[in-house]
Amino acid sequence: MSNNPKISVIMSSYNRKDYIKEAIESILNQTYQDFEFIIIDDCSNKETQDVIEQYAQKDERIIFLKNEHNMGQALTRNRGLEVAKGQYIAILDDDDISLSTRFEKQVEYMDRNPDIMLSGTDIETFGGNDIPSSWVDLFDPEIISVLINFYNPFCASTLIFRNDFIKKHNIKYDNSVCHVEDYDLYRQVLAAGGKISNLPQVLVKYRVHKQSITQNKQSQKVQINRNNKVRVRYLERFLNNKNAKKLVKKIKFYPFYEANRKKDIYDACEILRKNNTNEVLTNNAINKTIDFICGENTNMDIFFASNDNYVQHLSVSIASILINSLPNEKFNFYILDGNISDKNKNILLSLKDIKDFNIEFIKVQEEMFKMCFITPESYHVSIQCYYRYIIPLVKPELKKVLYLDCDIVVKDSLKDLWNVDLKDNYVAAVEDLCLITNEDAKLGCIINK
Repeated sequence: MSNNPKISVIMSSYNRKDYIKEAIESILNQTYQDFEFIIIDDCSNKETQDVIEQYAQKDERIIFLKNEHNMGQALTRNRGLEVAKGQYIAILDDDDISLSTRFEKQVEYMDRNPDIMLSGTDIETFGGNDIPSSWVDLFDPEIISVLINFYNPFCASTLIFRNDFIKKHNIKYDNSVCHVEDYDLYRQVLAAGGKISNLPQVLVKYRVHKQSITQNKQSQKVQINRNNKVRVRYLERFLNNKNAKKLVKKIKFYPFYEANRKKDIYDACEILRKNNTNEVLTNNAINKTIDFICGENTNMDIFFASNDNYVQHLSVSIASILINSLPNEKFNFYILDGNISDKNKNILLSLKDIKDFNIEFIKVQEEMFKMCFITPESYHVSIQCYYRYIIPLVKPELKKVLYLDCDIVVKDSLKDLWNVDLKDNYVAAVEDLCLITNEDAKLGCIINK
């Protein structure tokens, strides 16, 4: 074994007799072979230790260490950091699997990008059905530097980082936030001026089983609390402790994009920009992140149908769209007009105080709908509910439109809904929560052209 290996692989082990064999072999079978393999057992049962011992006797690259007492993963990994000799340090948990080309590709990437101090990879989960195939969804270092303040886009079992950098800056795993010590490690690397990234390639298979933290409900609660503790540490680079905790409470950790509104993520990024007095982040990183969140400029054509009785509802609906919109969203509102008064039209126009928009009132001749009817069971519905069917007739030049009931409240940006790919379909819709039960109300109507 070389006295100066390119990689020091660190694996902490605790009672993984059923899985550790696969984990060890996935390292030994790498296409890139210049490594030492430090396996530290944290007082496992005899069966687990026997498996490790058998491999250590066969391969001189394996350095088998045993803790005298159970120390936990953070301190066990730190013990590995102390003895590691490699230029790079790679991590693999004792129940996961590295694909054979992992080190080959990670070393090539790190050698080619000397400004990157730590990098992970995309993953594929297996063994469980209730978590996504991967939560690793950020790869650009600048975007990561911003959004990592709110959630963890890395898998700890994929890491490779520069040994000299962490030693120079005395970076270690923090045992006070065990289970999320890796999330805090990234913070320390960033605080020391290092860049971090993810390779957009699946190079590790992440195992999900009953003992996984991701599967243990009690451990999940502890993990959420500790993640929030670390998030406060991140945000205290910009905000005081009180405001950092306030922002952590507002922005949910996981699932990040599903649990948070686009508008809230955008606002959080702007808070970082406003409080970036120490230039922790570059303006380019913030701008790139906002572009990532907001997407391309969008000009939406949105139809409503209303009469005077529903102008109050319509006003609330339009206001909710404007308030929750992103800065690069523009709106053309088309109101299918069932005799709305000038006074009420001015009320709608006054909503431009929130955000500017275009609006057009399209007068509809009710004679077209004389064959339509409203059942007694649907007394709250007006004849204007049928107006949507003439949208292609009144605005044939529009390629795509969004029709919304005038009594809905929009809670987030409509961009994702607007950008739904209709493929070969002419119409797409979402299920109405207020399902019509009366069969007569489901009948169509005849429109007189």
